[in-house]
Amino acid sequence: MAQPYLHDHVTCVAAPATWLSGPSGRLAGGADGLYVEDRRVLSRLVVTVDAAEPVPVAVRRTGAASAQFSSVPQEPAPAGDALTLTVSRRRLAEPSGGTETITLANASHAPITVDVAVHAATDFAGMGEVRAGRAAKAAPAAGPPRATANPQEPSAAYTTGPTEHLDWHAADGMSVRIRSTPPAHIAAGADTDADSRVKAHPSLGATATLRWRATVPARGTWSAELRITRTDVPPIARPKRFSTLRVAADDRRLDALVRASVQDLDALRRIEGADAYYAAGSPWYLTLFGRDALWAARLALPLGHDAAAGTLRLLAARQGTRHDPETDEEPGRILHEVRRAGTGHTLPLVYYGTVDATPLFVSVLADAYRWGMPPAAVRALLPAAHRALGWLARHDGFVRYDSGGTGLTNQGWKDSADAVQHADGRPARGPIALSEVQAYAYRAALDGAWLLEQFPDATRDDDATGETGGSARDAAVTGRAGRAHDAAAGGEAGSTSRDATAAYEAGDGGYDAAGEAKRWREWAHDLAERFRTRFWCPGGYPAMALDGADEQVDLVASNIGHLLGTGLLTPPESAAVAERLAGLRSPFGVRTAAPASAGYNFLSYHLGSVWPHDNAVALLGLARDGHRAEASAVIAALLDAAERFDFRLPELYGGDDLPTPYPAACRPQAWAAAVGPAILTALLGLDVDVPAGRITFAPLAPSPVGAYRVRGLKVADGELDVSVTAAGELTIHNGPIGVTFHNADGTPARIGRPG
Repeated sequence: MAQPYLHDHVTCVAAPATWLSGPSGRLAGGADGLYVEDRRVLSRLVVTVDAAEPVPVAVRRTGAASAQFSSVPQEPAPAGDALTLTVSRRRLAEPSGGTETITLANASHAPITVDVAVHAATDFAGMGEVRAGRAAKAAPAAGPPRATANPQEPSAAYTTGPTEHLDWHAADGMSVRIRSTPPAHIAAGADTDADSRVKAHPSLGATATLRWRATVPARGTWSAELRITRTDVPPIARPKRFSTLRVAADDRRLDALVRASVQDLDALRRIEGADAYYAAGSPWYLTLFGRDALWAARLALPLGHDAAAGTLRLLAARQGTRHDPETDEEPGRILHEVRRAGTGHTLPLVYYGTVDATPLFVSVLADAYRWGMPPAAVRALLPAAHRALGWLARHDGFVRYDSGGTGLTNQGWKDSADAVQHADGRPARGPIALSEVQAYAYRAALDGAWLLEQFPDATRDDDATGETGGSARDAAVTGRAGRAHDAAAGGEAGSTSRDATAAYEAGDGGYDAAGEAKRWREWAHDLAERFRTRFWCPGGYPAMALDGADEQVDLVASNIGHLLGTGLLTPPESAAVAERLAGLRSPFGVRTAAPASAGYNFLSYHLGSVWPHDNAVALLGLARDGHRAEASAVIAALLDAAERFDFRLPELYGGDDLPTPYPAACRPQAWAAAVGPAILTALLGLDVDVPAGRITFAPLAPSPVGAYRVRGLKVADGELDVSVTAAGELTIHNGPIGVTFHNADGTPARIGRPG
């Protein structure tokens, strides 16, 4: 069966819980439901008044975790006007489940008595089963049983009196409780014992109907609250609100986007032990994903470094230690995703098939330190960074992945099976070297060298590579292997690695931080030279990848935007990439692939759609490399798209002249939500270096959003408050202690009054 569509769904999230329903609020099939920890705890929720479903009239999201659904009864009220009585359903997601508050409001001058019923069911389905369309059908969605005239009359189908709660139990130990306030009369669609325990039906799950005889006073209201909780998992605390970031701009769309970004990131924030991270997205990915969590934390550094620090610690704790072809684990490798057992997913519960999370780990650690992550916390993660660098260094010439095996066909962020193809539509065969991964590796080598220089006395974890100084030795060996690979293709790069190798092998093998930092800088230089020789296509742009035959994968793709700002490109090369990106841009963002390519489809997952996070990465690179006009154009396109999605940007959308919803996209998704703070970083031209005691600004001028002011931008333990005129003139109103503020030309930034 096909994956359920979500584009018209209302989503309320408090990770790891998510509600999904259509605009009416009813849960009645497909992906509808309340989920906790990748299991469906509620698959059906239908409200009736006098045995008929009210007619939906309005819905609005009231926050990342909440929504309100409004409706009116189908039959006229006793006063003769159907609109005398209105029905409101206020929905709230909480980490262990959620609440649904049903309120009847009476606008007349006489009391109204009606029968209210909630028809509920669960199928205990795993999220993987729901996504694949394999979940068992819930109880029938149509034709709910008609309420009896007096539900208090004795009946074997009802509890003997009003009951506060019922419990559902699955054969594998999963359990759900529904607590009712006020108590309800409960009729069960499955076996019920005296204390309202409902046992699961083998195919339909567990079903029940909760009933009230409600009298709504004149000009008053009547309410019932249902609290649904998954009870077989330990209580899950809701993380405290973590950011006070706010914006006031002439273009009010920026304010709305940043506000939604902060709310959604808050809702996707999960705690494991003492460590926070951003779950990748609702509903399919409410768990730890290496690449997604690292990118989300990196783009959202203006909200604080705690999510980055937590993400790094959680990934370091699961860093690969052995070779396992079943899970794609390798020593030093950072994982791709973590799943819970029994949720219907097909990949291993801990799966390592990602080629980019490992270099990103090193760079996110360096960036978090620049933004104020405490030195002691950074120092504790340096052994994991050494292991990650060792994994990079063991690649031959370029960092590649093989598309064989039982895991993902492609292991970059474009991981669909057809994502990596030539311009003529031929699929690329592995092992594949993606262009952006080489840029990540280049940046990781330089960031790793910088960290070594910042912590020259840090002790090595000898288990990182099996011997002291192992990552440096691996880098030297890779330099030799890379030169052999290049020589076969006519390349000449690698002399500095040869010199570094000789110097290393002449030493005593002891750990030398300065020497290792020097070797990593040489490794990065050699990689850049090899990239320049091998990746640039005759048309004057970088190939998307090199395939297993070292043929250039010449598709013009958005991957090249990730090269910007890393330092891998020379200024003329950066300008050429910026020009190509402009050619990929639709009115609502940079497309993933050029419309002229054979495989282009504006609604393809990776071959023509627009991904907000992909645009954010390119935007930051454009701003850092000085391509200000193009950076401003990308900001304008993202704001235009955000406005059409009620400022909750989805995972992706169609890359045509309208931002067409991608039916199965996650919304919210963490790295899409992180676009808001990323835009602020680009607008301000923000370069934070807390260890050096400097914050530098290079605002986009003229500003693409008019005049604006940013408050609550978190740096170290302080907050930044800045304003920028429409012409791009910046004033600092408040900032963290212990840093100085500078313009891009090195002059002191203007300091204004607080407040």
